[in-house]
Amino acid sequence: MRAILLCLAASACATGGGATALTGPGVPADADLMFELHVEVGNKGFAHGDGFTITRVLGDRPRIEANGWYHVQGTWKLASRDEAQIEVRCANGRVVGDTRRYVRKGAGTFAVTFRLAEDGFLHLSLYSVDGVSVGGAYFGQGEGIYRGTHVPGS
Repeated sequence: MRAILLCLAASACATGGGATALTGPGVPADADLMFELHVEVGNKGFAHGDGFTITRVLGDRPRIEANGWYHVQGTWKLASRDEAQIEVRCANGRVVGDTRRYVRKGAGTFAVTFRLAEDGFLHLSLYSVDGVSVGGAYFGQGEGIYRGTHVPGS
C-alpha cells in the first residue's frame, strides 16, 4: 500500500511510541480486519513542523462505509507545542471506538481503531490540550473525501 504523506518534512516523521489495541464486545479481531484499504487525502493544514503520515488502513470491508470497522496506523511529528492529542473524527457523521492518542513534542507512531457509525468526512487532526483544532487532514475514498474550502486547524 502506498503511504499517504502528510508531513511537512517526510524525514521528520520518525517512529517511536505506540498504541494499545482496542478490545471488548463487538470489536473485530485482528483477523477480521482483512482488507487493506487505499485512502487519499483531501484538505490538510498543519503548523510548521507538525504532521502525520498514514502508513496503513485496515478494514473489515473493502471500502470505507457506515458500520465498518477500521484500523489506521501511522507516524506523527509535533513541534509547534509541548503536547497535543491526535484524534480521528468524522465531520457530519460519527465515529466510535479507540479514536485518540495523547502525544508530547517529538515524533512517534500511532494507531487508532474505530467504527464509522454514521457516514461523513473522516479527518485525522491534532488538538491542543484544551480541545482546539491546530491542524489535520481529511482522508477517505472517492466521494467520501472532503475537498471543500475548510482546512483543519484553521
